[in-house]
Order: sequence, then structure tokens, then C-alpha cells
Amino acid sequence: MKLPATGDSTDHHEEVVEPMRRMSSCVVFCVIVLFAVTASAQQKTEKPFMSVGGNLGLLIGPAFGGGLDLGFDANFFLTDRISIGPWIQLGVASKSVILLTTVNTRYYIDAFDGGPGKKLQPFLQGGLGIEYDKISGAKGDVDFLINMGAGLEYALNDNLYYGTDIMFNTVPTAPFGLFNITWQFASLRYRF
Repeated sequence: MKLPATGDSTDHHEEVVEPMRRMSSCVVFCVIVLFAVTASAQQKTEKPFMSVGGNLGLLIGPAFGGGLDLGFDANFFLTDRISIGPWIQLGVASKSVILLTTVNTRYYIDAFDGGPGKKLQPFLQGGLGIEYDKISGAKGDVDFLINMGAGLEYALNDNLYYGTDIMFNTVPTAPFGLFNITWQFASLRYRF
């Protein structure tokens, strides 16, 4: 059995510890923001207060390739048009896995004033969080993530919404700004 040289052990320790420090800092930041916004939302809006949703889609990116994307989100409404909350996406391809965890804000646009289009709700969204990627042949990595996108929801009734959205996710700290695009072609959301 070959023992590692003195420098090798320290280097390996830093490779493991540094990503964990970055991930811990991002998680703590996201939790603080979420609690602050939740407390604010309880005071400013009557109904709807919260929504939860699940998403099914595709994730495409130069380093990741393409694959299936599953998502879950919970939003707390600050006003009737602005919501904020956690969003988790898991992208799975043949030789890679990517996990995106963000605190996202949505702004619902009042594009249709009455008529049959009033059930359609376009929105803009964006968020900050962390990304974990494990691409075949490389070690897993944790990075800061920024995302932005747009979508459309259709009210099936007062509480149930079907929608679609597209998100541009980028890791600005990576060389050449690592990015991927997610298209959530099937999203179901329940508001209460």
C-alpha cells in the first residue's frame, strides 16, 4: 500500500472541503432569504398565499448533453402577482447528473384583462442558488447558479394550473460561463 505524499493529502482535502464550504454558504443564504420572504408574504397577501408544483421537461447544455428534467417548487405570494420560493431541478442523462437548487422569484404579468384569455397567466422568473453536477469521468462539482426565464400558466380551475416554461441556467464562476437550458413542457401547480 502506497501512502500519499504530504502535499497530496492536503490537496485532496481542499478539493473536498472547498466545494462543501461554497455549498453550505449558498444553502444558508437561500434559507435566510426564504424565511425573510415567507414572513413578509404572511403580512402582505390574503389569497392565494402559497402554491406547490411539479415539473417534467428536458435539460440541454454543452457539458451535460441532453436528458430528462424533473422539478419541484413551492412559491409564497408576496402580492397577487409576485411570488418567491425554492425550486429544485434534477437533470438525468445517460452519463451525467445535475442538481439545481434555487430561490426563485416569479412575476405574473396581467396580459389579459377579461375575456377568454384571462385564464392564461404569462410570467417572468429568475433566481439564485447552487448547482451540483456529476459528469461521467469527472469529479462532482458545486457552483453558484443564476437562472432566468419565462412561462405561461393556464387556470384549469381556481386552484389548479397547467403550464410550461423555459429557463436559462448559468454558472458565472465557471470558465466560459457554464450554462444549460431547461424546458419544463408539463407543469402542474396547486394554489391554496
